[in-house]
Amino acid sequence: MALMLALGAVCACAAEPLPPEVLAGARAALPPPAIATHTPSLQARAATAIMLAPSPDSKRIGTLAAGARVRAVSAVTGDGCVMGWVLLEPRGYVCGDLLDTSNEPPQAPTPPAKPGKQGFAGYDLVTAKTSLPIAVVVAPGGAPVWAASAPARALRRLPDRAFVPVLQLERNASKPPTAVAYRISETEWISARHARLISAAPVPPGYIDGERWLDIDLDAQTLAAYEGLMPVFVTLVSTGLEATPTPPGVFRIWKKMVVASSSALAEVARPVAPTTTQPPARGADEAIAWAQVFVPETGVGIYPWRRRAQFGTKASRGGVWISEADAGWLYQWTAPAHAPGWSMSAGVIESPGTLIQLRSKKNPTPALRGYALAVDEAQLARTPAYMNVAKP
Repeated sequence: MALMLALGAVCACAAEPLPPEVLAGARAALPPPAIATHTPSLQARAATAIMLAPSPDSKRIGTLAAGARVRAVSAVTGDGCVMGWVLLEPRGYVCGDLLDTSNEPPQAPTPPAKPGKQGFAGYDLVTAKTSLPIAVVVAPGGAPVWAASAPARALRRLPDRAFVPVLQLERNASKPPTAVAYRISETEWISARHARLISAAPVPPGYIDGERWLDIDLDAQTLAAYEGLMPVFVTLVSTGLEATPTPPGVFRIWKKMVVASSSALAEVARPVAPTTTQPPARGADEAIAWAQVFVPETGVGIYPWRRRAQFGTKASRGGVWISEADAGWLYQWTAPAHAPGWSMSAGVIESPGTLIQLRSKKNPTPALRGYALAVDEAQLARTPAYMNVAKP
């Protein structure tokens, strides 16, 4: 309102948008925000909405947890907030009316998750200084290693869930040819039936040059994370059973929650069909960490699960299950961006979540779905020359 009054002094009834220099002069005439931003941190008195722009009418992009301490970038005067709107790192505005100054430092970032009781975590390609293709052993007794592509006396065994770079594929004469063995060193091979192969994925529609994205192979039950066209991380997942399949498609992460109760996630799902896409059943009402929902209509998302033996096989009721360690790593890596102290972050068209491609042999080139389609349309509208990168 203050901004509108100041603009009224310039032009009481402007029929056309005001020039930028006029708007800048009007904003400069406003009183400075009352909230102090030079203190070590600002602390939320209660759970507080984080808005895309400094206005109560803007889109909500997150929630600041009660008691959270955050670093302020700056503050601006705006409607609906007496003390002024505070710009946070990495994005978003919070009304200063709900914040107190603090001499304590901002909350420290959450450390990377470590393997939980299941003892399983994905494979960091950057740290390993390798790339795709990668094979991951999915065999309870491990994978025997041979000195030739045909079965022979085992030289050693790779443990179950071990990741190993693949140097060569041996294929049979079927049509189409099928991989029967993988060469993992100059002289060593493993059988393809003991491992899942993770190869370079096709770039999904809606990809914005240089962005991070996920590829989930519903047949192989694998996930690969990409930064631009470079794969950086791979792991095993468990998606929906045949009776409760995970939907193929290209989505964007809609909402991320640091911790949510199973009952809260049931509300997020808002099922319009029988409830087959809920997170793993853990009890009457149990806390679930690192939840990432990408189909708001049914609650399909990425959720942590503790059953190590299930990764690499279809076992869920529609969601994508990953290990607890992988869930923590992905939560920190994906968009929408967040910071320590945020209990929830939401993707919007102007600041979207990470792109997720779920594909299979039956649907190798899935289409954009949900608000991923709206983001793509907005990109086209803003940049007529915008085009998806060519598929490798």
